[in-house]
Amino acid sequence: MKIHIKKLIFIAMTLVILFWISGCDLFRGEPTVYVAGNCLNSASTAEIPCYWQDDVRIDLPVLTGTENGYGDGIWVSVTDIYLSGTSKHSSGPVADLNLPCYWKNGGVNSLTVSDPLKGGDGRRMFVNGSDIYIAGNTRIGGDWHLLPAYWKNGIRSDLPPRTAGYSSLAYGIFIDGSNVYVCGHGDDSAAVRYPVYWKNRTLVTLPGLVGSKSGWARDIAVSGADVYAAGHSCDASYKENPCYWKNGVLNTLPMLDTAKSGEAYALWIDGEDIYIAGYTRNSANTPVPCYWENGERVDMEIVSATYGGQARDIMVVNGDIFMSGQIHDGTIFQPCWWKNDTRTDLPALDPSRGGEARAIFVVE
Repeated sequence: MKIHIKKLIFIAMTLVILFWISGCDLFRGEPTVYVAGNCLNSASTAEIPCYWQDDVRIDLPVLTGTENGYGDGIWVSVTDIYLSGTSKHSSGPVADLNLPCYWKNGGVNSLTVSDPLKGGDGRRMFVNGSDIYIAGNTRIGGDWHLLPAYWKNGIRSDLPPRTAGYSSLAYGIFIDGSNVYVCGHGDDSAAVRYPVYWKNRTLVTLPGLVGSKSGWARDIAVSGADVYAAGHSCDASYKENPCYWKNGVLNTLPMLDTAKSGEAYALWIDGEDIYIAGYTRNSANTPVPCYWENGERVDMEIVSATYGGQARDIMVVNGDIFMSGQIHDGTIFQPCWWKNDTRTDLPALDPSRGGEARAIFVVE
């Protein structure tokens, strides 16, 4: 009898160890998915900023009344939910002025701009400890051209444009230690748009497929000594090609139809693996949402053969690939997110009007 008890104890201990070694998911719950975006109201007169926690939508206030706004970035800490984006402000001297802003736990906060009469916009965000970083732009000059910037805890740092007097735009942001990386594009006097990034306000121009054609870096990440950016570059016929850069070297991404176009919106680095979200157009010119894993494209299913959809952001958690975006059902753009290739539709403010899902953050 004693021998049997010892055997049972040994077997039980072995099973416990095996569960621990294998990272068994037996006691791990489903992660919580947060998505930032906006929904069109019933009258189709205003975009309402919002975020979804799993399948529950939380509408957010705007700076003035019921004016337009949208959430473009999202970050979730242990106790706080942050969104970055843009809100229209109509109580000042200029009607329907766009202003960069952020929300913390549902409360809206405006960000300073270069010229209060011209406004600006807020883009992606990154939270590092207690510091909140937001990429965006302000408008200056008689032609209202864009000046890139980032805000750290509400304090704006303007970034040098690629060409003085012409627009440059900031979109993505990443913090690596004490270094601040921001990506976007910079225009020149010939209206060529160059993909660029800034490291601590020092501008770096990224190569394109054709030097005299346009491109855009939409997201940026740093892993070890390597700097990655994702976006698109135009070929000689001005066709947009999805791509990414690693340490300044351009890498194009495969498309459904090489005669059509595509874009890369976001990237995620997981160890040695590179994940990029975006879309490519099929032979019918329909945008098909997809992601690339180390350059291999995985397409998502579409509902409408005419309008398709887009994947706008990506995050990888425990080997699962999460993306946010929207899919067109033939009538509206339906905000949604994917886990691997399974889509979850998100409730809109008015189901007949739809919305956009621009950014995603997943918490275990």
